[in-house]
Amino acid sequence: MSMVLSVFQRRIDGKENAAAFAILTAGCEAPSRASELVGVATIYTGEEEDTVLIKLTIDGLQPGLHGFHLHDGRGPTCDKAGAHYRREGEVHGGPLNKDSPGRHRGALGNVVADSRGVVRGEITANLTVAECIGRTLIVHEEADDLGLGGTDVSRENGTSGKRLLGGLVMCMA
Repeated sequence: MSMVLSVFQRRIDGKENAAAFAILTAGCEAPSRASELVGVATIYTGEEEDTVLIKLTIDGLQPGLHGFHLHDGRGPTCDKAGAHYRREGEVHGGPLNKDSPGRHRGALGNVVADSRGVVRGEITANLTVAECIGRTLIVHEEADDLGLGGTDVSRENGTSGKRLLGGLVMCMA
């Protein structure tokens, strides 16, 4: 975890121009010590209008794909974080079908954990920083089917399973 803390410290020291961040912990609960931290998501204003760049550093996942979403709530645990962030009428989707009409904004696709359970990467999303702040980023147990599973549940949330990690998105300033 010292690597995660090092990345986070470098970003909050102002060496990179971040706008918001979330500390990702098991169950979305506030960590009681540094060893409980499992990841950091740092959110930057994107290069295109109404986009953000989310940089991720996560340790301790099972290898493979994990659904990654922005949830509407800010509960004390992942289970209380509400549904995926969406505007009225939007359905679930993902980066591969991001241009489909109505794809909801909280559908961020999947993150890939390597053979050691480590995620290091970036996601560009059709969100603004203001839309992210006060909401919860969640990493799910299973892969997100990007709304293509042919069921109502798939169109609602991508059938990505249990909420493993998460954290409240907060302003960097």
